[in-house]
Amino acid sequence: MKILLHAVLLFVFSSSLYSQDELKQYDFSKPLTPEICSDVIKIVWTKLSDYAGEIAEAQNSKGEFESTPAFQNRLQSIQNNVRENIRKFSNDTKLNSRVFSVLLKAEFDHYDADHERYNIRTSTNIQTPPSKDFILLTCSSNQYVDVNETNAAGYRRSFLTMKKNPEFVWYVNNQIAQAAKQKEQSIYFTLWFSLEIDSSNPRTLVLQIIPKKISLIDTADNFTYWTEEIY
Repeated sequence: MKILLHAVLLFVFSSSLYSQDELKQYDFSKPLTPEICSDVIKIVWTKLSDYAGEIAEAQNSKGEFESTPAFQNRLQSIQNNVRENIRKFSNDTKLNSRVFSVLLKAEFDHYDADHERYNIRTSTNIQTPPSKDFILLTCSSNQYVDVNETNAAGYRRSFLTMKKNPEFVWYVNNQIAQAAKQKEQSIYFTLWFSLEIDSSNPRTLVLQIIPKKISLIDTADNFTYWTEEIY
């Protein structure tokens, strides 16, 4: 039993270090590409999925000769250990204080000169892991982005996307609109967000995307046309 416990602790420790090393390869001081952003979310998700699996397995492991109080005490101990491991993972990876940013290519749709409004969209989607029974991926309520899940032919896919209804409208005068249109190739939305882990419900872990800010930026000149804090 001691050998088995030692092996389990060694696996958890090694897995935590591996997740940390995976995240260290990225430079979070500048905006991520959609592909790298997807990888980062997947690394955190995979770690949480391992923890969720521990709890799910424990919930179905009551032994034939184990009393209900003894089983509940053992389950509570496992849940507490998982919460502590999640707290340590968040601290070690600075997940609880880190703000990420990602680039979404802006596509200029139509300018209404009478009302000085520009409809702008993006076709950039950031692939994210689909939710499972014991772990959910959500996005906090806001007017700009959301996590959308599809199910086609039994294959589930999930994406972080900009909302299309209503489409984003940039209120801008004619002169600036024309200048921006000429530089469309280098203009992107930049989304800042954090990742928050909610382990308050032991039966379901939640990884939540928390949007912080969104901007419309000319990446060639590092010029910000528009920005808004998200609360």
